[in-house]
Amino acid sequence: MGHDSINAHVVIKARCEREGVSDICPTCKGHASLEKYEGQRAEAEAWEPTDPPKGEGWQLWETVSEGSPVSPVFATADELAGWMSDPERGDRWVPGDVARKFIEDGWAPTGVVSASHGYQSGVEAAGWTDDKK
Repeated sequence: MGHDSINAHVVIKARCEREGVSDICPTCKGHASLEKYEGQRAEAEAWEPTDPPKGEGWQLWETVSEGSPVSPVFATADELAGWMSDPERGDRWVPGDVARKFIEDGWAPTGVVSASHGYQSGVEAAGWTDDKK
């Protein structure tokens, strides 16, 4: 990483120039990823960060990237816990007691790995009790 990868880039670029070959991938055009739909990259580049809403309310935010809302704003913590524990959300719901524990803690890591549980989201891990760790 770092210095070695910069050196590798310089050497590869020089060799491509010497051999008359482009060093830019013709498929991704140097982006290292493909758009799922036309204009996706432009939408991502036009994105602007949004501050949390002002006033009273409860909302789930992710903080892995720049931070963005994951849930609607609710008037109470119980309403947010209800949304988080709604099975209609598919594979992203958690049991009600786990949602309430997460809200009480106010934060959870992205994920946790343990010998007894394997990988679980940080919200799921917030619901672990001492006897399950």
